[in-house]
Amino acid sequence: MPKPSVRTAPPPPWVVRYVANPLMRRLLPTRFGRWFPGMALLRFRGRRSGRAYVVPAGIYDHEGAQFVFTESGWVANFAGGLPVEVVRRGATTRRHGELVTDPAVVGPAIRAALAAGTSPRMLGLAIGKGHAPTDAELAAIRRAVVIRDPG
Repeated sequence: MPKPSVRTAPPPPWVVRYVANPLMRRLLPTRFGRWFPGMALLRFRGRRSGRAYVVPAGIYDHEGAQFVFTESGWVANFAGGLPVEVVRRGATTRRHGELVTDPAVVGPAIRAALAAGTSPRMLGLAIGKGHAPTDAELAAIRRAVVIRDPG
């Protein structure tokens, strides 16, 4: 059976959990956070549990909003919208995040991140050589949290 033209390609879970995430949680809130312009620290409370989350994530600007693309389960907290603190380049802002699954929104936002020079691997994607993924393909393997000013 041939490999799909677009599939998920995250780094090994142990690297993320025990090396990358702890390091980013320490660096992003400091002045050293400026060294990682494409990264942000998201601070929010679970919608039902009230559990405090502190999640390092890649963040991408598109059409006046910021997008975080992931397959992680924590994004379910943003269904229906949720307040979130975004720590980016050492500065903290209070914003509003919302889970978006519409391929007409997710696909173009991922495509814009790729066009801006982000590698598919940085988005946790593997795209077959010469394949131009559709919005539906991209939205099927990545969910997005769109972060905007509250209001």
